[in-house]
Amino acid sequence: MIRQAVIIISGAGPEPPSHLFGLVAGVPFLPRQVLGLKRLGITEILILTPPQWQASLARELAAYRQLTGTLQLGVLWPEPGPLGGEAGGCILMMEVQTLAASEVFAELTAKLPPAGGVTLGLLPGPVPVSSDIGPRQPGSRPTIQLQGDEGPFRWPAAASGSWQATGLVLFSAAAWQEWLAWPKAAAGPSQGQTDSLLLTPTDDFLAAKVGASRVREWRLEPSQVTTVARDEDLEAATTWLIAQEVASPVGEGILERAWNRRAARYLLPWFLQWPLTPNQITLLSFLVGLLAVWGFAHGSYGASVGAALLLPVILVLDCLDGAVARLRFQESRLGAVLDLQGDSVLNLLLFWGMVIGCYRATGQLFFLGLGLPLSVGYVACWWLTQPSPQASSRNPGQPQPPLGFVDRLLNEAVSRDFFYIILVMALIRRLPWLVVALAVGTNIFALLYCWRYAHGQD
Repeated sequence: MIRQAVIIISGAGPEPPSHLFGLVAGVPFLPRQVLGLKRLGITEILILTPPQWQASLARELAAYRQLTGTLQLGVLWPEPGPLGGEAGGCILMMEVQTLAASEVFAELTAKLPPAGGVTLGLLPGPVPVSSDIGPRQPGSRPTIQLQGDEGPFRWPAAASGSWQATGLVLFSAAAWQEWLAWPKAAAGPSQGQTDSLLLTPTDDFLAAKVGASRVREWRLEPSQVTTVARDEDLEAATTWLIAQEVASPVGEGILERAWNRRAARYLLPWFLQWPLTPNQITLLSFLVGLLAVWGFAHGSYGASVGAALLLPVILVLDCLDGAVARLRFQESRLGAVLDLQGDSVLNLLLFWGMVIGCYRATGQLFFLGLGLPLSVGYVACWWLTQPSPQASSRNPGQPQPPLGFVDRLLNEAVSRDFFYIILVMALIRRLPWLVVALAVGTNIFALLYCWRYAHGQD
């Protein structure tokens, strides 16, 4: 279990680089790194920095204390004991410029280091592996040859290496204490002011662990990691984070993945710059939905088409509130309830808007009578499709089990892709047909879900 983390901020100069507090997806970069670790459940975070930067960083971080909580600041390199002692557990050490996707950290549970060892985060390099650990010149970095489950690799990668370090190293508690006590005089006068985590003493320590067969590889895809080392990288990092917003949870339809989320990613940079909170975006979506309800209830063709054209706007806003919440670390229990239950209430109101509109357009009480079975069927479907406690407690980074054909069909049928069917039916003046189909179809699906539950297919 990973309980503690160390963020390395290294470099030279009298002041820390300005990009540490530049905005990435609406959140200052260094606080973002801290929040990303806290999202993993890591309760103790130590920031190691050159001594001349400590006072400045402490002042800057104090402005974000309400966001990040209290943080420890230490000097490169710390004395043995600040982490990994009585608390136990593994210690994640990362270079501050390494920005990793959330699924990278989710993989760590399967990449815990061996007893007294370390796990290295690696990216593929350009050329094949060659040679093993050999002699080095004073001040140079050694080449480490590792034999892993997927074949040999070298760390750190040089011109002849095929794998390069990412700046992510996972220590066992015992290995962390060993590293803290490792002689660091070899770093020379630039100790604590280097441009990289990979100081000579760190290399020597890892080389010793390799010789003792205490190193495990953690191979990453290039798309899973990006680097923020200067102000010019901030915008690119925002774009990269937005591109990670591609996974759709189970229950979303085909158009939700293909169109709604694509449109949401296009709009995300603007929404991240605006002061709107995720809950305010959810409220905006609901208000647009109420306008659509009024349009459908009016009963005229023009009002119905106008209301139907608002439905894709609602869907995109529904994607945006969750994406903004995740990227800004503004998820909340209230937001989750508003998003899920607000959608359900709005769907029912939209259906009733169509029922009233059909009655006003035709004058037939038959359509008002359809409102009751439609409501019963919809509420039953809503109740039966609520996430189970097992699904709710699943790790967000954990891969979802593959769905069968019937499951995919049911998910598509109850997804909000149905809004596009409403749009088409409004355009071709067939909303009365749709209301009849809804009154019958919702109850059929409710019975089908009951049958699946009765046969243990939940």
